[in-house]
Amino acid sequence: MSLGHSLCLSPGDYVSHHGLPSPTQASSSPERNTNLGAEIGHQNFVHDLGLLTLPENPRELPRLLNSIYLNSHQKAEFVDRVRLMMDEATMDHPRQMATMSELGSKRKATDGDAARGETSQASRDGDRTGNGNRNRPQEGALLGLQRGSSDSQMHSLSQELQSSASHIQELERERACINSKLVHARKRQKIVHEKAEAHKDSVQSERRAAGISDELWQLYQIFCEALPAQGYSGHHSFAWNKDYGDSYIKYDPAMEIFESVVDDAHKSRNWRCEGAVIYSESGVPTTYQVHYYPLPMLKGEAWETRWANLHRLAIDAAKQGSAAALDMLVSLPDKNTWFGEGWLFEFGFKEHRRSRPTLSQRWTFRASHNVFSPVSDNTKRARLIAVHSLPFTVEKKQ
Repeated sequence: MSLGHSLCLSPGDYVSHHGLPSPTQASSSPERNTNLGAEIGHQNFVHDLGLLTLPENPRELPRLLNSIYLNSHQKAEFVDRVRLMMDEATMDHPRQMATMSELGSKRKATDGDAARGETSQASRDGDRTGNGNRNRPQEGALLGLQRGSSDSQMHSLSQELQSSASHIQELERERACINSKLVHARKRQKIVHEKAEAHKDSVQSERRAAGISDELWQLYQIFCEALPAQGYSGHHSFAWNKDYGDSYIKYDPAMEIFESVVDDAHKSRNWRCEGAVIYSESGVPTTYQVHYYPLPMLKGEAWETRWANLHRLAIDAAKQGSAAALDMLVSLPDKNTWFGEGWLFEFGFKEHRRSRPTLSQRWTFRASHNVFSPVSDNTKRARLIAVHSLPFTVEKKQ
């Protein structure tokens, strides 16, 4: 057999060429060269045996395949490689077609060997090495391990792990800071709560000392909040340039201006009156305004019927000598008058109520005035003392 092409097959995936193909011999077909060694000399097959010579006659390839040791995987790869080369070089020759069929049968037998399991193959490998623990060392094994431990994915995971640890530490510090702030806030809340309770107790004690019971005070507060402005329908206002202590009744004690502003409408309903002061940019009061808002029309009841307990408790407290209860009676409408019409309820602005969202709640009730027969507070006080036999003396003006 003449030499074809020699292949140097080293372990791993490295392949080198040794030698050149022999001169091309005459083919059985004049149109095509069937020298397999020359035709496929550019092909390489890696095998642990090292130098492998391919025959010129492709029919001798099965004998070569049986003469060398190949495991099932290598046999399959070898057969596929030869079939590919023969497809390119010898498919038109009848003898090569027969060789192709024989190689195909060899491939089927090889696949059958692989299907019988890897146990017999492992046994043969053990016999060849003499000891199962003495496997041939593979080049680059340590390098592969080093790549596995230092590749980009491992680097990315390490960075993410470090970032997670840093984030946890940051959250732990924030939690410690928040816990410290919570402790301080709870202490502050406790102090403020104690001060609020102490102030509430002080105010309650002051009211009780003035002869005003908790029930009477609650009813009076309900009355003060029961007179809200009903929008701007029928609203009237005007301004003056003199300070009357933020009290409209001091400006118009006889209700003459009020009657001229609202015309005859004052005879058919009750009104809410609010006094306001307008300041310049430098904080100097420039204008004093008054606004009249009509209240809901109510008919058919007297004030005493509507607020029976309020009047009764206030009179009882005044009889016990409570000056605060007497002032409360002065501010309330006369109990025997009809509450549906004829009364002007005066409200004054309170600075501590400025932040309230409802505009009307920024004013507090001061006093009520009968539009048909207005009287001063002193006159009304003297009349109440006389009517209810209250233990007070009326101071006469000099």
